[in-house]
Amino acid sequence: MRTARKQQCSRVLRNTFGVSGFRPGQEQAADALLDGRDLLCILPTGAGKSLCWQLPALMMDGLTIVISPLIVLMHDQVRHLRERGIPSVHLDSLMTPAERADALNQLTRGQAKIAFLAPERLNHPEIHALCQQRPPAMVVVDEAHCVVQWGDAFRPSYQQIGQFVSSLPRRPVLYAMTATADKQLQRGIVQSLGLRHPKRIVMPVERPNLHYSVLPTVHVTDAILRALQKIPGKAVVFCRLRTRTESLAERLNRAGIPAAAYHAGLNREERSRVVQAYLSGRIRVVTATSAFGMGVDIPDIRLILHDHLPTNMIDYVQQSGRAGRDGETAYALLLFSPADLLRFHTRCQQIRVQHKHRPFTQYALIQREWRAAVPPCAALLSASTVPIAGNLRRIRSEKRALWELLGVPERRNRQGNPEYPANDSAGTVLLDFAAASG
Repeated sequence: MRTARKQQCSRVLRNTFGVSGFRPGQEQAADALLDGRDLLCILPTGAGKSLCWQLPALMMDGLTIVISPLIVLMHDQVRHLRERGIPSVHLDSLMTPAERADALNQLTRGQAKIAFLAPERLNHPEIHALCQQRPPAMVVVDEAHCVVQWGDAFRPSYQQIGQFVSSLPRRPVLYAMTATADKQLQRGIVQSLGLRHPKRIVMPVERPNLHYSVLPTVHVTDAILRALQKIPGKAVVFCRLRTRTESLAERLNRAGIPAAAYHAGLNREERSRVVQAYLSGRIRVVTATSAFGMGVDIPDIRLILHDHLPTNMIDYVQQSGRAGRDGETAYALLLFSPADLLRFHTRCQQIRVQHKHRPFTQYALIQREWRAAVPPCAALLSASTVPIAGNLRRIRSEKRALWELLGVPERRNRQGNPEYPANDSAGTVLLDFAAASG
């Protein structure tokens, strides 16, 4: 970074953001954007991906458009920016016509420098008119993995971001950021968005303060209660179903642990009340669906629990990364039960059908996915409190106990020693994953 620019960056960092220097990867990212170069940035949760674009946005002439997947995430980021005196607005479907008109006026008049939008809003005439009058200098795609994961069917507007950028009077700098993406996903992001020879900044997802554990159990709720009793402080429990978030919150409240459910079925006001109660300390635990995974930046979460086996590693890393963003010690505990293994088996069978031409066993893809993405794990619960320990380094030696838990019949070899399946079964993959992670 050139001397004059470096001095200016230092002043903005100190005066606006209250920090004395860059974290790893931030300076290179800011320098690339200020040079007008497209950027693909893959930094772990809590590593400061947002500052990589916020700093250049303040130093650039022109508007910055941030494409964000969730309304709650937009609101949270606008709130943080306004607290720092950075004029920002969001445009979303929940705003009244008067609120939306006021936000557009601020943007048109240059009173707001940053605009947060959902990808679906890019096609609105009001946005096209704004961009013609005030061409953006930079377009930021937050949670860029959604471009590939959601763009085909769930939210096809993500596939149109590249077209939107091409339609602008002057091509802006493009910045795509996410917490995790393998090489295949990176290629998909670059291709879909039309990034031009982007600089890539990729850092491992491992965070030294965040300790991971995996626990097989048939009594998921009991294991959640034990973990919450053992680890003090704020916690989030991610659940597969909305009904599960509600019933689990009720169970925790009966046990004397203040909790509330958070899911997409709640309206804006209800979700806001849950977040405010969580921030103020009136509740200790949020039981949530994936709607909370990318939604709220709360630095002092000490424990993330999953009461199920996540369907993919990107979601798992995003969700577990909510913990310990203040740099203090935090834990992520993944629970899986026999019901998870049935879902796991079904998914693997589907993968096998979809990829008949590829020479791998039915579990190989998922096995590689988990092994590649999960950082080294640490023990959370001891064998004295849990029948099958969370200490991953010992799970392989407890293979018999795990197979008994899963109801797999015992076989004996010629020497008369117990022998359990070593083929491509779900339990073996989970054991292998645990051993590799430990």
